[in-house]
Amino acid sequence: MPASHFQFKQFRVDHDRCAMKVGTDGVLLGAWVTPNQEPKQILDIGTGTALVSLMLAQRFSESKITAIEIDPEAAGQAKENVRASKFAERIKVIEADAMHWLPPVSPDLIVSNPPFFKHHLKAPDASRTRARHQKEFDLLEFLRQARSYIAEGGSMALIMPAGILSEANWSACNCHLARKMAVRPTPNKPPHRELLLLSTSPSETINEPDLVIESNGRHGYSEEYKALTRDFYLHM
Repeated sequence: MPASHFQFKQFRVDHDRCAMKVGTDGVLLGAWVTPNQEPKQILDIGTGTALVSLMLAQRFSESKITAIEIDPEAAGQAKENVRASKFAERIKVIEADAMHWLPPVSPDLIVSNPPFFKHHLKAPDASRTRARHQKEFDLLEFLRQARSYIAEGGSMALIMPAGILSEANWSACNCHLARKMAVRPTPNKPPHRELLLLSTSPSETINEPDLVIESNGRHGYSEEYKALTRDFYLHM
């Protein structure tokens, strides 16, 4: 049975009531996203446990973060995780459907680990299905809606399965690909995830070297992965 919580260097995340537990995808997104300027207003869409919001609060000390979560149980636990942290004054968790909600202030950074497993087997319980699948989710509609929230000059960071987001997708929502990094589980396996930074301003795409998570067997983390996550994991 997985642990009911995950302890990071500067905060703890309880996840026993959340459909989606603390995982590598969220940690990668929170550690990797680096916009051109330090964001003042951040919107975390589909926050789950509030992991990414807590990571960004740690990284960007002047930021104000709004975390949106549609699932009541996850939203409740996210609020508890935030209240128990030293970042509570800078993070507000709201239970809402981001597709039918307007932010009071336009964010200059949006982050999201969206439900992208449309073609995978459905999870048995409804909350996990909603969290992981596109049963109630349209990627292009989501991108357009998120783009409408972003302040001009702002950006949006996503972690997606490799190859699922095309140039046609981000062009359709009037965004430009600013940064991209492919993630490989091991050196000999193809990329299974992509970290993407979409900008509202035209920019030349920076293609970063692929990140390998485990380079020396199970839990034999690569030096690059350890460097990226060192400020968060206890034992990195």
